[in-house]
Amino acid sequence: MLREVINKHFKPRIVPFSYTTTASTATMNVGAGDFTVVRTAAGEVTLTARESFSRTCFIYATPSATPGAYVRWNLDDPSKAVFSFNTLNANATVAPEGTVDGFAFGFDSTDLSFCKSQRVSSTLNKTRIVWAKITGTTGAVAIGQRGITCSRTVAGTYAIKFTPGFGTIPVIMATGISTAGVVNCNFSAKTAAGVTITTAPETATLTDADFYVMAIGQDSMSDGGKNRSILMNNQRKPRIVAGQINNVSGTITIGVGGATGGADFNTVVDTGAGDFSVTIASAFAREPALFATTASLRIMANYTAGVARFVCRNSTGAATDTNGQTFIFAIGSDEVNDY
Repeated sequence: MLREVINKHFKPRIVPFSYTTTASTATMNVGAGDFTVVRTAAGEVTLTARESFSRTCFIYATPSATPGAYVRWNLDDPSKAVFSFNTLNANATVAPEGTVDGFAFGFDSTDLSFCKSQRVSSTLNKTRIVWAKITGTTGAVAIGQRGITCSRTVAGTYAIKFTPGFGTIPVIMATGISTAGVVNCNFSAKTAAGVTITTAPETATLTDADFYVMAIGQDSMSDGGKNRSILMNNQRKPRIVAGQINNVSGTITIGVGGATGGADFNTVVDTGAGDFSVTIASAFAREPALFATTASLRIMANYTAGVARFVCRNSTGAATDTNGQTFIFAIGSDEVNDY
């Protein structure tokens, strides 16, 4: 049984995308009706939304490039419509070409207030989202067992299957779970039925690690028309919380998602260089999946009892503050029972 995914702000909208760059071009794979894409340099693109959000939105991305690669977004100021991404290799010295998957999440209303549950809309037809938490040593699915299955094939390599498969190839997101070291997540062999996820530190050597994974796709063979549909999932009472964390010269504050209009996050605590935690104001009944993209560095996540922790690290794996904005996204359930 599918349930409507909700958010507690007015008119929430999620827009998935996937693009591929070569040495000279960039091509949209998913979201051609929603974005235009221009390759501005090696591994770097600018996405422009065809339909702007009403206020600053959040943007997230995962690369399919060589193991250890990661994506950062480049613009200093958040936007309603224009986003720039840069894909970097594990050592942050080379910008590889390849495919990047991601999504924008925002609002078609300028009203910042909390409200009753609002259904999240999407521009794909019959849009469905699945998410899971994977245990790296075994490939076991700790959360999301009926939407995703997983088998560990070799160290740091995981065969993900969607249950059921999508009508077309979905968009993939993955975040490493860590508070101590670097865990970069990459994808390959993506089909409508599944995907391969790899995990690696800054050395790019495939290494077992826990991670969150999410797929957004459609249960329709056609995306023609770009009519709005409701985002669906098979877990009980699925809900999204998203926000923006600002870091200015080492001072960390909550931007969007803070007290204005009703807090999505109660507090943010700076626990050291490149290490901060936020308390989710209305905690999920079970552990959510966490995703994030920063303005400069790679980022990992961890969740404990209503507190989402994020750790940013540089090209050598050292914990480092990231100046600018970090976008964070949590999707989980408000029901103790999974299904």
